[in-house]
Amino acid sequence: MAKKKQKILIVEDDKTTALLIVKLLEKNGYAVCGPVESGEDAIKHAESDMPGLILMDVGLTGEIDGIEAAFAIYKKYKIPYIYLTGNQDSEVIQRAKETMPQSY
Repeated sequence: MAKKKQKILIVEDDKTTALLIVKLLEKNGYAVCGPVESGEDAIKHAESDMPGLILMDVGLTGEIDGIEAAFAIYKKYKIPYIYLTGNQDSEVIQRAKETMPQSY
């Protein structure tokens, strides 16, 4: 019997970046859910898809950013997450570090 692949949820509001990440992961044998563009959608997909990992952009469209969404998902479902961002703002970086992601 084949082992079931863990899914990775992609949360990225830049469509080009999101599609590139999806293609790279699928090419390397990973199952991907998403991509989704908002923190609200990330929370919904985390609940319905129960991925094994979330790749989360820090800056997202919608009412909540990636930091808030990732931390809310982790508190409720204990799904690990890695932040993806080009943001160099020290305040944003500090907020992200305080949520103790798997990586940044």
